[in-house]
Amino acid sequence: MTQLEINELLASLTAKEKKTESVAHALEVREALASRNYHRLFQLYNSAPNMGGYLMDFFVERERVAACCIMFKAYSHAMANLAYF
Repeated sequence: MTQLEINELLASLTAKEKKTESVAHALEVREALASRNYHRLFQLYNSAPNMGGYLMDFFVERERVAACCIMFKAYSHAMANLAYF
């Protein structure tokens, strides 16, 4: 499924459909992924309704590695400064 098809599908959702638990959760996951909000993504992973956690297993490890890389990069400068003490 291409990004265009996904956007068309999302645009075709009615307000009633967007309020259902599973669809609302999927939309929140999509928003967390798009904004790289890893804290929110893993909160959503832990509270996935129905079998959503199993679906998220397909990509959550990749996102966990990406989050760790960002954190390591952020703290590497601070750790380098500690080496001089």
